[in-house]
Amino acid sequence: MWNWKAGNSVRSELVHRTSNNPSCWPERGETVFCFDGFGSKLIDSSPYCDDELRRFKFAYFNYEPPMGTCVAFSPDGIEWEPYAANPVLPFYPIGDPQWANGVGDITDPFWDSINRQYAAFVKMPSASAQEFGVQSRTVKQGLGIRLTALTTSTDFMHWTRPRRVFIPDELDEGVTEFYGAEVLPRKNILIAFVRILRDDVAAESDGPIEGIGYTTIATSRDGKSWQRHRDVFLDRSSMAGAFDRAFAWIYATLEWQDRVYLYYAAYNEGHKTGQRSIGLASLPRDRFVGLESRGSMEGHLVTPLLIHTGQQMDSLWVNVNARGGELRVQVRDARNRVIDGLSFDDSKAVISDSLAHQVEYPTDLRALQGLPFRLEFALRDATLFSFSLGGSHSER
Repeated sequence: MWNWKAGNSVRSELVHRTSNNPSCWPERGETVFCFDGFGSKLIDSSPYCDDELRRFKFAYFNYEPPMGTCVAFSPDGIEWEPYAANPVLPFYPIGDPQWANGVGDITDPFWDSINRQYAAFVKMPSASAQEFGVQSRTVKQGLGIRLTALTTSTDFMHWTRPRRVFIPDELDEGVTEFYGAEVLPRKNILIAFVRILRDDVAAESDGPIEGIGYTTIATSRDGKSWQRHRDVFLDRSSMAGAFDRAFAWIYATLEWQDRVYLYYAAYNEGHKTGQRSIGLASLPRDRFVGLESRGSMEGHLVTPLLIHTGQQMDSLWVNVNARGGELRVQVRDARNRVIDGLSFDDSKAVISDSLAHQVEYPTDLRALQGLPFRLEFALRDATLFSFSLGGSHSER
């Protein structure tokens, strides 16, 4: 693990520590990089980068002139070399005509597995309070609010001009701001954990207004268009005095065995006050969202037309909790007719709680390769989280 901490002689330190248990980490770690900045994050690019000297990539905001987003590289995550042409994205001071085009002090780099390139969500300001009709309590009067933009790169050194992605609209309440997003690639979809700031709300109903923060989800299938899901995914604690009573912002994810671990910034009192800690939440793999059918009434889900053009399609896997109920799947052709040998009656109902249950048919699924088809799911007292078409479970 690498985490940011306040430094002694400099503003920030990057600290490295190791553990064989994702829930338990040593209290002390080794400081491996110091910088006069904030909002840092790194990625291990070994699965998709052949440059061993730049395997680990670090992005951070630097307050030393010229201010902006900077990057550094390391072969081992311990010895770091800042990029000679930093900053890679500029910050523009208040009053500069380019003010709204400059980056802020939060950077969330990630590997865009869909477009095979690097990307980063960065914090950016609105042009003014008039642009969205709201003013943040903790932004200079008249300058509005914080937004989140997306930039991309093929080499982690040369970045495109950031374009806005997460901005408030008519469905957002009060003064809604966006504080960046951690991204988890999952096969053909990117899942963003969007950090929401409400600096106009008090953590306690009878307390001072110091701000609250929580995490929602956004998804993308092309790395460009993002759909916000407004339900709170990770909320602050409901318990007065808790270490995460005011804020629960997801900043990092770790896939370990059959669970996903979510490390979040926890604030006990408010945005600019109180104590800050690292919290941990976890959930079973790929169970971010579920389609649920309760009781004896059966629910049906029919997908849009699908065409499988990837690896050989010889199996269908479902991530489902059907304990006490059941899930069945059948396949329909482009004319909405059930395909012989692939009907509800041609396979056993799923009645287990499984992250990867294979649905088996007497008909070979490889006959569907390259052809349009629909999947129809029938659920009774069950929850479907995801499905996958492809090879063996080990290839999922």
